[in-house]
Amino acid sequence: IKLASLVGSREMVSQDAVNHEVYHAAEAHLLTKSEVAMLDRHLEVGTPMYQDLIRIMDARGLRSVVNDRLLIPEERRAYAFQYYASGELKHKEPEAIGVLAKVKELLANIYNTLRGAGYTKPQDLFRDLKAGELAHRSFSSKFKNEHEHSLSVDQDEKIGLAV
Repeated sequence: IKLASLVGSREMVSQDAVNHEVYHAAEAHLLTKSEVAMLDRHLEVGTPMYQDLIRIMDARGLRSVVNDRLLIPEERRAYAFQYYASGELKHKEPEAIGVLAKVKELLANIYNTLRGAGYTKPQDLFRDLKAGELAHRSFSSKFKNEHEHSLSVDQDEKIGLAV
């Protein structure tokens, strides 16, 4: 998983970076080949969605930094999700937005589960992942009850994944 590079970093992990890298991990297990191909069609150079993505990156002063990365379809998809999750990419194409929303919903559910386990910041989770702390947790009835409670309480809440 590409998250390993973020976990090992001494820098503070930004929410955008988390969303970007988690998309890479989630894409392989959540999206079908036809959904990925559809996103690629919407993110081809010159398409409205691609232009929206470029506008966001230009406004942030990032395009020159990642311009070569935008030539790679996997990166275009991850950047599109990153800015969709933060609320900045407001593309109107229902087909593409539906796929990004599917990933966002999955990540929201994962986040709610982790919050139920006591994690409130990605840095805390990454610290414990790196230390192997999560391997020592058992799915006890207490953890299960906290998990179920967090899912019911946070069902409609917008959460820190920029979700």
